[in-house]
Amino acid sequence: NVISRFIESATVEAGGYVSADAIMHSNVSAKGDVTVDGKKGFITGGVIRSGSMVSAKTIGSSMGTSTNIEVGIEPAIITEYHELGKEQENIKDEQEKNLQVLMALAKRIKLGEKLPPDKLLQFKKANEAKERMEKYEEEIVERMKVLKETIDSYEGGIVKVSSTAHPGVKLTISNAVYYVKN
Repeated sequence: NVISRFIESATVEAGGYVSADAIMHSNVSAKGDVTVDGKKGFITGGVIRSGSMVSAKTIGSSMGTSTNIEVGIEPAIITEYHELGKEQENIKDEQEKNLQVLMALAKRIKLGEKLPPDKLLQFKKANEAKERMEKYEEEIVERMKVLKETIDSYEGGIVKVSSTAHPGVKLTISNAVYYVKN
């Protein structure tokens, strides 16, 4: 659990709940509730993730500060899903570079050119790397499918705002998203 008066420009990860008087421009992630119930009780800016509930008096600001509230899905699952997506993009970039090397060397071989031993070794390594990356990408796709099913199966989650939710706030409850316009 994390109990604090004021959280500003910080990253907080809790296996239990988070309780604070105010949260500004921070990334807060809790398996349990995130409760902001101080004198002002506001959440402004950043990303707040909770497995069960986020409660505050005011969310966002009159300046339209981007504030994301995500509730109902265990934060670690969302984080892993996003990281795997980035890793998949990196693999695609690497595969593209590797494919260019393979195609260039294959073209030289087709033209009947005898490649020096270092180029043959480069061709062999590029081919092995291609196979490794394809297998790794398949594993990532399978894991992402499992995580996506888990994310889609969540139905719980509560966001309690006792005063104002300002424009610029993005509320995500399980797999439903709502942008506060006014």
